[in-house]
Amino acid sequence: MDLCEVFENTSEIRHVQYLSKAIVYTKSIVNDATFKLRILKPDADGCPGEDLIVEPIIVHVKRGNKKNIVDLLSYNVKMPEKGVFIGVEWLMTDNNRLKTMTYVKGQELFEDYRYAPDLISNTVEKSSAFRYMFGDWFSNEQFIQQKNH
Repeated sequence: MDLCEVFENTSEIRHVQYLSKAIVYTKSIVNDATFKLRILKPDADGCPGEDLIVEPIIVHVKRGNKKNIVDLLSYNVKMPEKGVFIGVEWLMTDNNRLKTMTYVKGQELFEDYRYAPDLISNTVEKSSAFRYMFGDWFSNEQFIQQKNH
């Protein structure tokens, strides 16, 4: 998994018993890109923990900027007491691949690829997202450059 965003179970949403949908905004340069949506509960440290849905949820994305609504009601996922992580896992598959450049270096021919879709997000003051790198979860806060005031 590449990116997870936490949605805390605050007093405003305490009435939510089951997750009904997830909304992911994407920008795709290919017509039928896919990504895997994952639903996880927080672990003891507040990082993404175990999956709440075992079967993969593969989301198909059309070309361009899109609002993708994923229906989750059929999975009967109860809202965990400490909130939930919605995760996006990029899939490095042929249908997501676009050749961006071909170049020659010495006697060898190289092809450079890019994978769709991209996520679209808003700028926020404090990030509640996590990135998965080197086998561990890291808060996105440490990657956001602070503005000089």
